[in-house]
Amino acid sequence: MKILLIADDLTGALDSSAAFAARGLRVVCALAPGVVQGAVRQDPDVLAVTTNSREINEDQAAARVGQVLEALGSTPEWRGAILFKKIDSRLKGHVSVEVAQLARLRPGLMACPAIPRLGRVVKDGALAGMGVEAPIPVAERLGLAPAQVIDAQDDAGIDAALCGVALADTLFVGAAGLAEALARRLVPDAPGPQPVPLHAPHSSPSARAIRSRWRSLPRWIRLPRRTVQCQTPPAGNSAPCR
Repeated sequence: MKILLIADDLTGALDSSAAFAARGLRVVCALAPGVVQGAVRQDPDVLAVTTNSREINEDQAAARVGQVLEALGSTPEWRGAILFKKIDSRLKGHVSVEVAQLARLRPGLMACPAIPRLGRVVKDGALAGMGVEAPIPVAERLGLAPAQVIDAQDDAGIDAALCGVALADTLFVGAAGLAEALARRLVPDAPGPQPVPLHAPHSSPSARAIRSRWRSLPRWIRLPRRTVQCQTPPAGNSAPCR
């Protein structure tokens, strides 16, 4: 079963996809909708895509989500993938528009922006806790029915809500807490972290920043096991960033 994770920024794409990489699944992260097809050719278990849409207007944000779906439209295994819309855990960005763009693809929807390990929870349908000045009604902010939002004050609560859910028929909307719970359900026994390749336009700011940092590293530094591999596919072809 493939997993498609769509985030509105790179941080979100990485922090949520890391939960799957940590359990041995092969994860590839595309740094823009335009390089999705190149990322798919790497045959990942999990494809994480950043639309970089948090700071643009709503119409542009919806269009970028549409670009991701269009790029995958001719690939049956990805059309039927487990679909995860990663949202900011404080519900920033164009969350309702982007969720609506994806909700039509699945008959069911489960939303939970809680990250219990950070003290951020959903109680009585409202997001509260660390970094949240006043409780935020989740269903109202996302444009959903209250029944589609699950309360969660700890990881066990999210795990329990996932039990019995038809994964392929559900759009999952959440932050790292829900991604981690989904990873636990899919791979109960974690074999250890794996590299996460990145795919980006060759001239993208992210790619340039990574290359410049990489060149400045002393050659004797041992990289940690939680390594991110950068690949910059010009004209749709992947090439290692060294």
